[in-house]
Amino acid sequence: MRKLLTLLVLASLLPAGVVHAQDTTAVTEEEAFDAVFADPGNVLLNFQLASIQLKNGNLKEAAGTLERILILLPSNAEAQSLLGAVQLRLGNKPEAERLSQLVLANDGATPAQKADAQQIIQRIEDEKKAYNFTGFVAVGGGIADNPEGGSRENKAEGGGTFSKRANAEEFHTATVNVNLKRRLISQLPQDINLSLNLYTRDYATYDAGDLATFGLTALYSDTFSSGLLRTSLGATRIHIDDAHYMNSYDGRVTYIQSLPYGLSGRAGLSATRQVAKAKPDGTGTDKSGNVKSVTAGLSRALGPGNLSLDARAATGKATDMKNAKKTNGISLTYATQIIPGLTSVTLDYAEDKYRALDTIYSTTKKRKDKISTIRFSYMIGLSTLGAPNGTEPYVNFSGKYASAKSNIANFTKYSGDASLTYTQPF
Repeated sequence: MRKLLTLLVLASLLPAGVVHAQDTTAVTEEEAFDAVFADPGNVLLNFQLASIQLKNGNLKEAAGTLERILILLPSNAEAQSLLGAVQLRLGNKPEAERLSQLVLANDGATPAQKADAQQIIQRIEDEKKAYNFTGFVAVGGGIADNPEGGSRENKAEGGGTFSKRANAEEFHTATVNVNLKRRLISQLPQDINLSLNLYTRDYATYDAGDLATFGLTALYSDTFSSGLLRTSLGATRIHIDDAHYMNSYDGRVTYIQSLPYGLSGRAGLSATRQVAKAKPDGTGTDKSGNVKSVTAGLSRALGPGNLSLDARAATGKATDMKNAKKTNGISLTYATQIIPGLTSVTLDYAEDKYRALDTIYSTTKKRKDKISTIRFSYMIGLSTLGAPNGTEPYVNFSGKYASAKSNIANFTKYSGDASLTYTQPF
């Protein structure tokens, strides 16, 4: 029971997608409350009620229950640890810090509880700083099957052919991220982030896949007792095969809200302006375009993990055929810590409907592509040998398999990749 409660609350402090603990009881919150009302001095019944309240997202009620436990057992390390995490979620940071200090001084606290308390204290201390400098360096590599996009048998309707090959390519990647956060002292829940990000991907022989990007992003975030608002502006310079290919400018607004019954909801709007430069093959330029998108999603603890459902709709306008299209998609992600580390699997389906006729393969109907994708990721922190805590080095194993089918050409592209990345935060 105690391990279950600790996992439930501490998992709720992690980013979206991280696992929540498994619920092992069918007792309702009302039934648990009635049981405590009939026997308020029963510590186990109080813990059971707190567990259900946390599962249902009723943090204030859970805090009251945990406080009652501490009246009965003032030195109970489990209740101190849980209540400290809950108070942090509620925005009561002084109380969260006080309870965490009690856990550190409690001889009955387990090493895991002391580590969690230390993490809460460090998090609060970091948030008190006017400036906070963080970032990471990541290096990795892998193999991609069919990165050039060849079709099945490289054939198309009408006897046409695709010149791209359908073979596999090795690649390696490198990323450097630098993030400077400015805490608005007068309003502590708010901060401004400025991030620089450099990313490279180099294939063995596929020059058009050699990618280098340099991006600058400004992010403003405002934290509420049960929600989070993020707004950002970004600019990215994109090079392909050492040639300046495109500049991309985007603005995004995202809101995340905690909901009853263990649900978390999110919604977002974004607008992107793409300014095309020279093509990698030197044959001219792609057309510049605009993309607008809307996203919405829900997450909830399910079994030993967390299930997320997201839907998106985007529209792009440009004279270039591959940019002028509408996209609708849906994805389902399940993240779990059933084994040490964090494992996630995503199923994604999208449809691209092009605005213009395909002048190469059809002059009578518009092109529509159906894309199905399966993604797998496994991350493990090298210090804790569990889900990365954000400050320790970690390793990420990832893989992807995708199938794209078009309605106008005999085009079926199967592609995939697998990679291993090492990340060192600083």
